[in-house]
Amino acid sequence: CMDENRFKMTRISIEPMEIIKGGEIHVKVQGEAQESMVLKNLHISTLLNGLEVWTDDQDQEMTELDEGDKHTWEYDAFVPSFAPPGHFDIYFTLITDKGEKVSCLLGKFDVTD
Repeated sequence: CMDENRFKMTRISIEPMEIIKGGEIHVKVQGEAQESMVLKNLHISTLLNGLEVWTDDQDQEMTELDEGDKHTWEYDAFVPSFAPPGHFDIYFTLITDKGEKVSCLLGKFDVTD
């Protein structure tokens, strides 16, 4: 979802690999700063069949990183039992204190009845 990530993801874990209605999803990303930066937040945008249906922001507590520093972020979400069937795209975007996008992860899921 980005041509050039300034925060290079080195390990990605998504559990479970399929969305289960009424269940939970856990995302864990480890990575390395490619330059000095201050991480302000993780922005999550959820699209259902191409339409944004939900957003969230997770504070990264103004984490200061120098080039080569490692950082891990995690995100847990509950999947409502009433989630409609369809194709979900979930964008996870790391944003700096200057409002710059430095990394993006795109998760794609299909929910069926």
